[in-house]
Amino acid sequence: RMGTKYAIDAVSKCNDRFKDYLMNKPPVTLKDLAINGNDVGADGFLEGKEISDCLRWMLNIVLEHPEYNTREKLPHINARSGQKMDVTKLSRAEKKIYDLERIQELIEENHGLVRTAQISDLGIDYRRVKALAEEGELIRVKNGYYSARSYKGNEEELIVQMFPDGIFTMETALYYYGYLENKPFGWHIAVDKNKSRSRFKIDYPNVIPYYTEPKVMSIGATTIEVAGHTMGIFTKERVVCDCLKYQDKMDREDFKKAILKYILDEEKDVAALMEIARERKVTGKVQSMIGVWL
Repeated sequence: RMGTKYAIDAVSKCNDRFKDYLMNKPPVTLKDLAINGNDVGADGFLEGKEISDCLRWMLNIVLEHPEYNTREKLPHINARSGQKMDVTKLSRAEKKIYDLERIQELIEENHGLVRTAQISDLGIDYRRVKALAEEGELIRVKNGYYSARSYKGNEEELIVQMFPDGIFTMETALYYYGYLENKPFGWHIAVDKNKSRSRFKIDYPNVIPYYTEPKVMSIGATTIEVAGHTMGIFTKERVVCDCLKYQDKMDREDFKKAILKYILDEEKDVAALMEIARERKVTGKVQSMIGVWL
């Protein structure tokens, strides 16, 4: 009984607090702001999407600080004069939010990846970028490149932008061909061994490079559409030959699945398989492991 009474009292207090909160009419939508789009665009300084972005930015501020929701105190815009407020007049917390949202918008416009130089062009100091990365708001992809925790895109978009000259191989290619059900932990990408390797020294996403002779890169190379972009990928026949060549480096179950899936694949090209097998020097393995089932 005591427990029930305590629970009822707690719910009652919670309801009272919620009613008090609603009585104060806190801003929860753009319509609740003390100023509107006409006020923001009165002087012609901002227009279209810039006005809506500005209003959303102000709403984020007043959701945390309802007391700012007046025509005099709304950050970034001084509605009485119709002029853009000097951002130096913002508090440290407000300036931080303002900088973060501008960086996030830049990242969205650039499909999830921006250079430090692009952020600097916004007038944002590198120390701010470093601090936001340490707090987890920004993700340091590699030296001089950032993404955002809030970015709604996916790793595919980052990969095709960062490695447009790469070719999906091994487990990654097997996954895209449907030979593996689970997405590999890392991105297996073949690249020209003579090109820069420093670009693979990144924190995110996880990339497993295969440094390859240029003449070998062209064997069985084709393309697929990934995140709206064209990305290189080795044909099924090339991938199977590479699996046989590097069998000892693969997970045993993944290897078995790949070979079995290829054997059962009605679209396989046996002639192409044997041709690539000769070039990759795995003809014996193809004949012993696959040939008997073809």
